[in-house]
Amino acid sequence: RKPEPGMLLSLIEQWQPDLSGSFILCDAEKDALAGQSAGITGVKLGESPILEMVEQLMGDTARQSD
Repeated sequence: RKPEPGMLLSLIEQWQPDLSGSFILCDAEKDALAGQSAGITGVKLGESPILEMVEQLMGDTARQSD
């Protein structure tokens, strides 16, 4: 059960994503905490448009990989 990251860890093991460039957008704080516990940036959706949030996160992760 969230915020435990079990489901996310299982998916990470199966798909082997680059966690430094990964993020999870959530509708609940417990989901964001589960992402963070799994080593993924977890962000609770707010008032900002989703596209704006994704663009910001994509820019942040692109800068981290440089």
